[in-house]
Amino acid sequence: MCVSIPARIVEVVGGPMPMAQVDLDGHTLSCCLAYLPDAGVGDYVLIQHGFAVELLDAQSASQSLAAFSALGMVGGEHGPVTTPERGLHTPGVSPSDHG
Repeated sequence: MCVSIPARIVEVVGGPMPMAQVDLDGHTLSCCLAYLPDAGVGDYVLIQHGFAVELLDAQSASQSLAAFSALGMVGGEHGPVTTPERGLHTPGVSPSDHG
């Protein structure tokens, strides 16, 4: 079984094989948008094997990220978690701690 974690598109590069840069738990990765050619910057997508396979609304992405965080699969020792409501967030650190 494959598990997909929501990622937010931060850049789209067109062409015969449309590609995107996505923010996945604070890490920038590349993925192919061939299955979702209408996806754009700011959209949340599920990534499997380097392909964006499904568009998500912000609420669904937030719920999924919260569940993965609760399971220890994102955030914490793995780095920051990106959520639609808070943007880039490091669990256990309040925004005021960043200066």
